[in-house]
Amino acid sequence: MAELRSVRELASSNVAGIIIVPTARPHRDTIRLLRMRPHVQLLRGDNAIGEEWFGIDDTQALYDATDYLVQQGHRRIGYIGVTDVLPTGSARLKGFLRALPLETKDRDELVELGSPAQVGFGREAVRRLLSRKVRPTAIVAASVQMTQGILEELLEQRIRVPEELSVIGFGDDVGFGWWGPGLTTIGLPVSELATACGLWFVHKLRHSAEQGSYRSVSQASLIVRGSTAPVAVSTHGQGKAVRRGVTV
Repeated sequence: MAELRSVRELASSNVAGIIIVPTARPHRDTIRLLRMRPHVQLLRGDNAIGEEWFGIDDTQALYDATDYLVQQGHRRIGYIGVTDVLPTGSARLKGFLRALPLETKDRDELVELGSPAQVGFGREAVRRLLSRKVRPTAIVAASVQMTQGILEELLEQRIRVPEELSVIGFGDDVGFGWWGPGLTTIGLPVSELATACGLWFVHKLRHSAEQGSYRSVSQASLIVRGSTAPVAVSTHGQGKAVRRGVTV
């Protein structure tokens, strides 16, 4: 309801337009109010709201991150992501699954989905993944808050990264580069995207006669630091992290 309340306040203030990052299930009154004035969606897009949208290629972002681990020899890769109720959630999960080799077994066993805003879920998901009979050798996160939870839990459990577990985070919050060996993470061009969205929207408002939908998709980047390492196969067939040529 906070989203609806905010939109109502903006509408009552007679703003020229609204830039919105929509929730998973916008209220029907939110959709109605938005349709009554110029608006554009940022980061997340909901077709019920409209087709004008500035976002990130979430599928490609998670594909690239997961494929990086696959190229390093990882096969048991855990995924801690957002529920597929959100368009971004389903897109990110799609990218992760697409990058896994076809022979990968037990995919569903290593997938944990929850609310993107819950740091606590990230911690709980790590505990579940590490309690598996055969642990994952790597974990990929698909939200900033979950990344924070993952890092907190790994620190509390004193898991050696990347010796025991390789980790790829999502976003590049302040501190991610300083955490442990430095967090390998999916960098998001949020500032550039927001600037482009704002400039485009101002132009649209000034030329209101222009018609037609507009969609802009930006690419994320993989920032490689020290939290990932290749895997070697032990005599028992389980992956072990390798760093600086030494199996641990």
